[in-house]
Amino acid sequence: MRRDINILWLEDAITSGAHKDRKELVKNILKSKGYEGNIVDKETFEEAKMELETSNRYDFFISDFNLQGDQTGLSYLKEIRNFKGYKQFVILYSNKSNASLKQDVINFFGNKEISNLIFSNFTFFSTGRLDRKNFSDAINVILCRWDELNALRGQYMYENAELEYLLRQKCPEYPIDKPYRELVQSYFYDKLKIKRYSGKKYCGLKNILDNWLLLVNRRNALAHVKEAHHAKEGYYIQSIEDDKKEPFTIYESKLDKERSDLIEVVEMVKKLLENRS
Repeated sequence: MRRDINILWLEDAITSGAHKDRKELVKNILKSKGYEGNIVDKETFEEAKMELETSNRYDFFISDFNLQGDQTGLSYLKEIRNFKGYKQFVILYSNKSNASLKQDVINFFGNKEISNLIFSNFTFFSTGRLDRKNFSDAINVILCRWDELNALRGQYMYENAELEYLLRQKCPEYPIDKPYRELVQSYFYDKLKIKRYSGKKYCGLKNILDNWLLLVNRRNALAHVKEAHHAKEGYYIQSIEDDKKEPFTIYESKLDKERSDLIEVVEMVKKLLENRS
């Protein structure tokens, strides 16, 4: 699992002690959660815009709300959303009061030329004694989808382990060192004698077999993955395969369906094992 988190930070007082303290705070929060924060600082709005145009990948963005001239953190948020369809989380902070910040946000989004899509996946807060809590809360939101992706990866491992155990209990005569995938195939062809059936009966059993083997394949594929971000689909994990195999990908945007499909197949297999001798 990838542990490095890349952050692009826009701050016009880049050498100030306050900025150094906030950077250290963010790094420590990430470290406490098992991640390493790699922060790239930019001092001006133009420098930050130029960095967006590079091939460097960023997992989330942080910006001072009050920038030089007539630019604000909301202007930067707009640039992030408009460039390459970035949907990553954006944290904005300011020494203004929360009431003043809220009014600035309301005024900004009152502009009819501003898309509602910009008004998502970001937070803002006033700096002060609650900095640790505010940054920590925002980072928790950012990491939760990553955690969900990896939890689903773990669920593939767990569900397959349970199905393999149930199958071995069902077929104690099979050698203990018989690979899981071969065990599934032997159960259908030797034990259930799937080939003796035809029509609807055959199709039903073949469907369960195919879906079960797909689960096995996905478990094996998810043993080694990379994490990345897609402009439209959000974060994703993808199996690392050789050139001959199509990688298996789980997208953040499709987490619920992927989880639902997994459980549907597991329940189908368990029902078969319970009802068959």
